Amino acid sequence: MPGTEEKIIQFVEDARTRLFLLFRGAFKSTIITIAHTIQLMLIWPDIRILIASHKKEGGSQKFLGSIKDHFIRNERFRNLFPEYCPKASQSGQIDWGTSEMVTLPNRSPQAIFPEATIEIAGNTTDVTGRHYNYLKIDDIVTRESVTNESMLEKTDEFNALLTFLFDQPEWGIADYAGTCYHFADLYSKLRNSAQITKFILPVWDEKKVPTIPQRFSSQGIEAIKNSPMMTSYQFSAQYMMNPVPTEDQTFRPEYWNRAGFYYDKLPDGLKIYVFVDPANKQKKESDYTALMTIGIDKSGDLWLIDIIRDKLTLEGRAKLVLDTLKKHGIHTVHYESVGFQSSDFKSIKDLGRQYDYNISVVEIKASKQSKEDRIRGLQYYYEQGKVHWPKKYRYYSKYHNREYDMVDVFRLELWMFPSCEHDDLADCHSFIIRTTMSKASAAQVTKDKDMFDTLLEKFMPNKQDRKIRARNEIPYKESLW
Repeated sequence: MPGTEEKIIQFVEDARTRLFLLFRGAFKSTIITIAHTIQLMLIWPDIRILIASHKKEGGSQKFLGSIKDHFIRNERFRNLFPEYCPKASQSGQIDWGTSEMVTLPNRSPQAIFPEATIEIAGNTTDVTGRHYNYLKIDDIVTRESVTNESMLEKTDEFNALLTFLFDQPEWGIADYAGTCYHFADLYSKLRNSAQITKFILPVWDEKKVPTIPQRFSSQGIEAIKNSPMMTSYQFSAQYMMNPVPTEDQTFRPEYWNRAGFYYDKLPDGLKIYVFVDPANKQKKESDYTALMTIGIDKSGDLWLIDIIRDKLTLEGRAKLVLDTLKKHGIHTVHYESVGFQSSDFKSIKDLGRQYDYNISVVEIKASKQSKEDRIRGLQYYYEQGKVHWPKKYRYYSKYHNREYDMVDVFRLELWMFPSCEHDDLADCHSFIIRTTMSKASAAQVTKDKDMFDTLLEKFMPNKQDRKIRARNEIPYKESLW
């Protein structure tokens, strides 16, 4: 589209990762994953390519099938590149590879690799130990993969594994192709990276001029947009490549983009609080135990210090409390009383005595508000820029046997609220309001002093004495005058 290349293409010299976000129906997979993969095979017969999608069935397997069709059934292609194409048997049948891999017949004898020319993977495929020259990652984000924060995290984890698969990481290339589904999905994270080349194509520009008029007319786009089957969010994400959150979202991503939201160093003079929202079970389906350490500065800003979510035993919860208190040199922990058992209290106190460290446990009693309402109470502080987070917080979970950046975990939990799968950290975060913040009070009505008030102040300078006399309704005495 002439004159708009600077908006559509963001080129980064020497970038080895490229992101192609195109509206639905723009032939992105046909061009980027199928046609370009064939071109790579023709240029470099010894190449090793992995095609990865959210799932094999209907995803990477479908792309491989389309590529195979050209080598097997496209007669013009077979006549132009006969040495690249598998030969027919005496019966005229052509069998080439499997549904999950193919190897070019003209691969050089020196290319003795365990990997085929093309292999495929889904998010459940074990790709450990495989090595490739080129990654084609198409539709790794789908409608199914953005249903909750666990699915979003699973996609991120699968993508992280793919980055270790290059035979020579310093020059291996990865092409991501897809359509937006969610403002917190993998594509949005890649889009925010300054180290990759991006090609982002909406269905029309800011003046509603179609970007591919041969594919969609203005009237056709309007019909799609106004269809009763299409929500404004879906159109914005799938066709405009702009998956903005809904207007009624409690915690909006732009709060995290403000200057000063992330800190490098904590300010001095913080009043430190440690909060725990315990979970009594270690079962997979149970809630997590959440611990948060929050500092409050003189202006009332909140500074998140420790952000921990894990499935812990009774002893594990007590050890976490002790370690956190000792880390900050304080002796008081605020512990939620819903589900709070005497065994928790005893275990914490006993462990403190064992290490000669006195611990005071302050129970946070059950609130009449729902958990969702309690969490919504934090919205004001985020809207006003009165919350500050660390850039990263590394925590190793023994239950999951892996390290997490809890900043990423908690951020996604708040972004998905109230539809989040787990809200343990968010609820623990809200304890700061229930235990330390002043609740709203009714406005005090002031009135002008009358003669009685003036004389009371003159003869009774002590305010407490005046209150007592007022309560006793002292009758009028002439001596006062």
